[in-house]
Amino acid sequence: MNYIETSTSHLKFDVQLNVDNMLKISITAEEVDDLTPPPVDILAVLDISASMSNSAAGRNDGTTVYIDLGYSLLDLLKHATKTIIKTMRP
Repeated sequence: MNYIETSTSHLKFDVQLNVDNMLKISITAEEVDDLTPPPVDILAVLDISASMSNSAAGRNDGTTVYIDLGYSLLDLLKHATKTIIKTMRP
């Protein structure tokens, strides 16, 4: 059986290969006293081309009939981007 163990400051990685060539990977996180996450940089690349002004119509109950909800694809993209940013930090 081959066995590899390595660790970073807060993570421990264990990799094992048994006789049947089955790979087992274990990742263990250490408890951290400081729960404040480190600062991060975010890069969002958004398509603002003319095609994004198309309607973001949705299907009704899986049929092929589309319902126009009054939102463009760009509206949905902007909302999704804002939601992701708001949920990353309190």
